[in-house]
Amino acid sequence: MKLYNADKPLISLHIPKCSWTSFRSVLEQWFGANFYLHYSDGPLREERPRKYELTGGTCVHGHFNQRRNIGVQDYYPEAEQFITILRDPFEMAVSYYFYAKGLGENRFTNGKPRQPIQEKFCDVSNYLRKGRKKRAVVKYLPYKVTFDNYEEMFEKYFIYLGLTEDLQTSVDVLARRLGFASVLVGRVNTSVHDEEVTAELREEFISTHPLEYAIYDYAVRHYKQ
Repeated sequence: MKLYNADKPLISLHIPKCSWTSFRSVLEQWFGANFYLHYSDGPLREERPRKYELTGGTCVHGHFNQRRNIGVQDYYPEAEQFITILRDPFEMAVSYYFYAKGLGENRFTNGKPRQPIQEKFCDVSNYLRKGRKKRAVVKYLPYKVTFDNYEEMFEKYFIYLGLTEDLQTSVDVLARRLGFASVLVGRVNTSVHDEEVTAELREEFISTHPLEYAIYDYAVRHYKQ
């Protein structure tokens, strides 16, 4: 992966259910007043994220979602160095289901109320088979990726890929790559899992999400470097 250039801005891609609260706290400590957020705003999140004038030493962190036209290319097409934290795609999907289930009636997308997930999907297996969209990870990446180009993209544009499953090691390595002192990472924002999640469900999910797992496996191989 590429070396960090402190004279250029850094884009931190927040992929949902990948230790957002913990990792955001780390970046805030490192970048201080030069840390900005990229999220929809307003009471119902109906307002588009703000665009900042970026300079060297700044970091913007958030949901850069290509499908909602708030991706990196929509806001900062000149950006050329990125970081992100990934997670096992199956665990990410399961975590999202139970998180949404816990929200109940308080679900919104693009400022609009959404049907409680348990009314749309009878259980976690139903959600994983019929509700979880493929390419849920890649829509947050800065460029459109395929099996043919994802490794090249990471090597050319990414400073670092970390893992939720080993977040402290990921923060330690990233600190060295960015030139900061590492910090102790807390773990918060966990959901109650009140349904059985079987090994068969995992195997089926892996077989139907090959690109997401190719990307995740790449991160597993490289995150300690």
